[in-house]
Amino acid sequence: MQPILDIKNLKVYYHTSLGPVKAVEDVSFSLKPGERMGLVGESGSGKSTIALALMKAHKYPANIETGEIIVDSINIIDLDEEEMRKTRLNNISMIPQGAMNSLNPVKKIRPQVIDALTDHGVKLGNKEEFLSALMKSVGLPKDVLKLFPHELSGGMKQRVCIAISISMKPKVIIADEPTSALDVIVQRQIMETLYKVQEELGAACILIGHDMGLMAQFADKIGIMYAGKMVEFGSVYDIFKNPQHPYTRLLIDSLPDTSGKRDLIGIPGIPPSLLNLEDGCSFCLRIGKKNTNEIPWVKVSKGHYIQKCLNCFDYGLRKKTATKRTRK
Repeated sequence: MQPILDIKNLKVYYHTSLGPVKAVEDVSFSLKPGERMGLVGESGSGKSTIALALMKAHKYPANIETGEIIVDSINIIDLDEEEMRKTRLNNISMIPQGAMNSLNPVKKIRPQVIDALTDHGVKLGNKEEFLSALMKSVGLPKDVLKLFPHELSGGMKQRVCIAISISMKPKVIIADEPTSALDVIVQRQIMETLYKVQEELGAACILIGHDMGLMAQFADKIGIMYAGKMVEFGSVYDIFKNPQHPYTRLLIDSLPDTSGKRDLIGIPGIPPSLLNLEDGCSFCLRIGKKNTNEIPWVKVSKGHYIQKCLNCFDYGLRKKTATKRTRK
């Protein structure tokens, strides 16, 4: 099966008076129809910039320097604005990070859903039946269409955003932290809705976030972002059972262990500035080391790759011991 999304050597810089901010540096990955990928990393690692680049929705001073973004055999970087407008929502769509701010507060839900379809010239035979089915697909009653955004809960607003995103049955769905600012119960409901509609459409899906536990439950593949670079990529099983990059290990160690007690280890320092970032290993800069050589991609196993720096590769390795909890 051929990939529906194929990203090759993508570079996105923000050009400033002090020099370029290398927000995304040489990122490559691909997804087949129906596959789910998690894009994980701390704030400022380049996750949302990748999402905006896939939609060609970034604004000055951001610029796609080099690379290819191939969606359904079309390199969208070569498309002009009018062609890209027709591609958004039709071939590739995005569920925004802040549902609270993504809907027009002075318009009811119904015209906001229809607006996207009208803009693409879609003519519906039975409009009311279509809208009712669309709302039902995301677990909402059709009466929601008559309400203003402020009359909905946070979870309902996010479901409306999902409904708009899937209204034209896109082949690729990008979910940029769709559960942020929602409580745990609603987060689960939103993720179950996203999983359901993605399965029904057979679309490839990219889930962007910080929560490794959420990624373990949703994704088939995981890409670990650090300082604008993808440092590890593999199946969800390989990433959790055999993490190779020190940053990946530390992210996983940040999850609480319910089977026993262990010390939680924080990551020292702060991420390096992406302004005029020097070549080499960015993680070394965080732990007081330096390696300005080009960091090669190394194959760990089938489908599992890391950027292996010999200077920091063993950082954070420790014997995992757990002690049984006893009641006093």
